[in-house]
Amino acid sequence: MPGRLVTARQRSLPALFVVSRGGARPVVAAVATAALVVGWVPLGLRDVPLADGVALVTLGVCSVLPALCCLGSLVPPGRGVEATLPRGRLAGLRASWALALTVAVLGTGAAVGAVRGLDPDSTVLVLRSGLLGLGAMLVSAVLLPPAAAWLPLALFAMVSWLAGSRDLAGTARWWAVLSHHPGSTPAAGLALALWLAGVAAYSRWDARGR
Repeated sequence: MPGRLVTARQRSLPALFVVSRGGARPVVAAVATAALVVGWVPLGLRDVPLADGVALVTLGVCSVLPALCCLGSLVPPGRGVEATLPRGRLAGLRASWALALTVAVLGTGAAVGAVRGLDPDSTVLVLRSGLLGLGAMLVSAVLLPPAAAWLPLALFAMVSWLAGSRDLAGTARWWAVLSHHPGSTPAAGLALALWLAGVAAYSRWDARGR
């Protein structure tokens, strides 16, 4: 009987953890934002050759918005639930939650992009920017207080939009990785590295009891 009780409790841990993160609401919010960004960001400017880069900049910068919607589910309102979980199991649950949010955001972006008929470059830009945004939010959720965790990504996106291009063709400055061409290896590498670092830090933070 005690063994069965332990097994039942272990099976309920994922559900308890998801409830502590707000349940399905944050995932729905992130998915809805991703659908709006990819589905309704205007790309008609791409019919004009000189404005092609500007349209890509718009899509790249806006594609980080779904990550901002995930912040509330990354930082629980209290540590009471997590304090009751085994550290090893908690690390796995936090990593799984980060992965679920990533799949939801990037999957929605890719699916809506396919329905909209986006070209491969635009789709790559959506996925790269979404990954970078999620990585930034995971790192911010670990390092900063909840009230300030949204600021780094929001400010970076704003500055990239206002000052990240050198000319009217949308040529990106070196630091404005959200505006880099979809084929940019450094931008892709940074997005992946930031996401991996974010997942690693986020999954271990509370598991270490910090």
